[in-house]
Amino acid sequence: MKVLKRSLLALCAVIVILIAERTIGIFTSAPQIDGTLSMQGIGQQVEIIRDPYGVPHIYGESDQDVFFGLGVAHAQDRLWQMEFSRHLAKGRLSEILGASTIPFDRFFRSLTLDEAVESSFQKLSPNTKSLLRAYAAGVNAVIEHPKTDLPPEFTLLYHTPEPWTVYDSLLIPKLMSLTLSTNMFHELRRAQLLQQLGPEKLDAFLPDAPVKTVDLPAELVSIYENLAIDETTTALFDHWQVGASNNWVVDGRHTQSGLPLLANDPHLELSSPSVWYLAHMSLQSGDVIGATIAGLPSVILGRNNRIAWGFTNTGADVQDLYIEKINPDNRDEYLSPDGYRRFDIREDIIRVRFGSDVPITLRKTRNGPVLPADWQQSKEFLGDDHVLSLSWTALRDDDTTADASIAVMQAQSWDSFVSATKTMTHPMQNIVYGDIDGNIGFVAPAQVPIRKAENKLYGMFPALGWDETYDWDGFIPFDELPKTFNPPTGKIFTANNDITPPDYPYWITHLWEHEHRLNRISDLLNGTAKHSPESFITMQGDTLSPDTLTLKPYLLAISPSSDIEVQALRMIERWDGHMRKEQAAPLIYKAWLRELARKIYADELGAQFTRHWALKIDFIAEAMAGKPGMAAWCDQILTEAIEDCAGLAQSAFSQSIDDLTEEYGNNPETWSWGEAHIAVHAHRPFEQFPFLNSFFSRRVPSDGGFYTLNRGGHILSSQEPFANIHASGFRAIYDFADLDNSLFVQSTGQSGNPVSPFFETFLSKWAETDFIPMTTDRQQLQAAAVGRLVLTPSD
Repeated sequence: MKVLKRSLLALCAVIVILIAERTIGIFTSAPQIDGTLSMQGIGQQVEIIRDPYGVPHIYGESDQDVFFGLGVAHAQDRLWQMEFSRHLAKGRLSEILGASTIPFDRFFRSLTLDEAVESSFQKLSPNTKSLLRAYAAGVNAVIEHPKTDLPPEFTLLYHTPEPWTVYDSLLIPKLMSLTLSTNMFHELRRAQLLQQLGPEKLDAFLPDAPVKTVDLPAELVSIYENLAIDETTTALFDHWQVGASNNWVVDGRHTQSGLPLLANDPHLELSSPSVWYLAHMSLQSGDVIGATIAGLPSVILGRNNRIAWGFTNTGADVQDLYIEKINPDNRDEYLSPDGYRRFDIREDIIRVRFGSDVPITLRKTRNGPVLPADWQQSKEFLGDDHVLSLSWTALRDDDTTADASIAVMQAQSWDSFVSATKTMTHPMQNIVYGDIDGNIGFVAPAQVPIRKAENKLYGMFPALGWDETYDWDGFIPFDELPKTFNPPTGKIFTANNDITPPDYPYWITHLWEHEHRLNRISDLLNGTAKHSPESFITMQGDTLSPDTLTLKPYLLAISPSSDIEVQALRMIERWDGHMRKEQAAPLIYKAWLRELARKIYADELGAQFTRHWALKIDFIAEAMAGKPGMAAWCDQILTEAIEDCAGLAQSAFSQSIDDLTEEYGNNPETWSWGEAHIAVHAHRPFEQFPFLNSFFSRRVPSDGGFYTLNRGGHILSSQEPFANIHASGFRAIYDFADLDNSLFVQSTGQSGNPVSPFFETFLSKWAETDFIPMTTDRQQLQAAAVGRLVLTPSD
C-alpha cells in the first residue's frame, strides 16, 4: 500500500508539473519584438519596427530579406491561423481535431489542391519563386528558433507544426477563392428548388437566374427528379455564402485636395484573429503598406508610394458541376464524349486523431475532381450510377496569381498596374485604382470561362459530364474584361453589382448583388460636392438600410394587439431607417422580417427552407405590394383557409414581439440592435468550447445590417439569427494629396495570441469606424515604436 500511495503521489506530482508547465508556456508565449535574433535564411540584417498597434514595418537590404521578415512577423503573430488554414486546405484537420472534421477533410482532399499548387508553382516567375522561398524561410526560422514559444493553441492541442513550404503559401489564396466562388453550391440548390417549387415559383423566388431561359435535357430532368434534402442536414460552408464588399474612387474634381481619394472595405467572415494582417514592407521599388493575409507573402490590398488599389468580389461563375455516369461493367470508368474513360485514381488516407484512420479514393475526370458522395447529399439523388465532378478555374495548373500579387504591389502607373493583373487567374475581383498623378481606373481580371452558345444551362444547374455541349470554350480574353480609365464622371464605385454594360458580349454570372448598396454609395458621393477623408469615413460607417423605405409602411399598417406591441410600433414610426446599435427599432424590424419570411415561404420550401431562410427584401416587398402571382405565396399550403400577406404580416409581428420579449425582457426601451447584432469574431476551433471561447474569441456590439454600407451579415437560421458574422474586417481610405495621411484598420488585432498586447488592439476602433494612419515615414515610426527587432544572419 505504501508503494501504491507513493506511486499515486508521484503520478499526481507529474500531472501537476505538466499542467503548470503548459500553463506557464501559454502565458509566456508572446513573441519577442525587441532586441536581436540570429536566424538562418537571410542574407543581411533585417529590421522589424512595430508601431503602437503592433503593425510591423520591415526593412532589409534586398526584397528577399524583406519577405523573410514578413514571414517572421506572420509566424510570430499568426502561426496558429496559418497552421489551421493549411490543414483545412489540405484536408488534414482530423489529424489535429479528430473525427468531427472528417467531412471537411474528405471534401478538401477531393479537390486535390495539393496537386494544383505543385503544378502551378512551376509556372511562376523566378522572382516570385525566390520571394516565396524567402518568406517560407522566415516562417520556419520562427518555428525552429530555440526562443520561440508556440502559441497557446499548439500547447492546448499538443500539436507541433511542420515546416512551412512554398506550396502552403499557394494554398492560402485557393482557400480564399473558394469562399468567394460559390456557384457550385448554388447550382445544386437551384436544381433542388426546381423540383420543390416548379419553374414559375422558382423564377419568382430567384428572379436573377430565371429558369424560363434554361433548356434542361430530358436526361437531366430524370436525374433531378430524385433530388432530395434532409432538413436535419447542415451543408458545409453555408456561412461563406453571405458575402459583400464596397469600394469607390473619385478624381480631383470631387475632392477638397484636388487629387483622388479611394476607399475600400472588403467583407469576409469575421474571425479571431481577423483574416487581415496589416504590414509595411520597404522594398527596392519603394514602400508598400496595407492588408496582408498570414501565410501569403504580399500586400493584397493597399498602396505604395505612387498608387493604391481596392477590391470587391465580382462573384464570377467560374465553377461548373458535372454529373458523371459510371460504367456499370467497370466502376473505374466514366462516360465521356468519346466513350468510357478510366478515372484518374489515387488512394489516400485521412489520419484521425483519437480515432481510426479513414481510407479514401480520390478520382478525377476530364472535367475535374470527383466530389465526395456525402457532399450536399449528392448520393441521395445520384445513387450508385453517377457522381459529381467540379470544374473550377482555381484548380488549373497554370495558376499564376502569385505573380500578379507580387507585381501589383510594385506597379508604379496605370499601365504597369493593368499589366500586373494579366497574370491574376482567380478569384475575379472588381479593382478600383488611383495614383498621385490624379488618375483613377477600374479593372476586373481573372480567368472567366466562356460557355458555348448551345449551352442553355448558363452555368445555373449541374450539367451532363459526357456531353461536349457543356464543356468550357476557353476564357474571356483579358483585353475584353470590364475595364475603365479616367471616366468622364470622375467616379467609380462597385458593391458586388453587375459591372457589365448592356451590350457586353460575354456572360460572367447571374448572381450579382442587388444594387441597394451601390445606389447608396452613388447618393452619398453625389451628396457632397468636395470629398475629404472624413466624408469617406462617414460613408464607410453609413447605417441607412434602404429597404426600410419600402417595407416600413407595411409594418406601420399593422394593428397592435397589446401595450408592448403599441410601444414597439411607435419606435418604428419614429425610426429613420438607420441600423444603429443603441436603438431598439432595427431589432424590431429585423425580427418581424425574419418571422415574415418564414410565414411566406417556409411551407413552399419544406425541408429546404432552413437553407434558404433569408430576408429576401425584394421578394417580400413584391408579395406585400400584391404583385401579380405573389398572393399564392402567402396562402398557407397546409390550411383550408385562404391567408393573405397582410394577415401574415400581422401574425409575424405578434410572434416576433413575443420572441423578443422572451429573449430581452418586456420593456422595448431596454432592447438594442447591438445586443443582438453582436459582431462575433470566432476562433477556430475554440469558439465551440465553453470557457476557451471567452479567451480566444471576441464579441462586440455593432452597427449596420444586410443592406447598409457598414454591412453586417447574419444567418437567420442560426442560434443567434442577428449576430454579425460577415463584415468589413478591413477598411482603408487612401488620400493621394498625402499618402501618409491615408487610413486603415482591421477588426481584431495584429496578434492571434490572447496573451499578446496586440490581440484586440483594433476591436473597439473598428466597431466605431475609427482608423489609424497608414504612414511609412521611418522617422515617425521610430519615434513611436514599441519594439525594434533586428534579425541577423546566423553562421
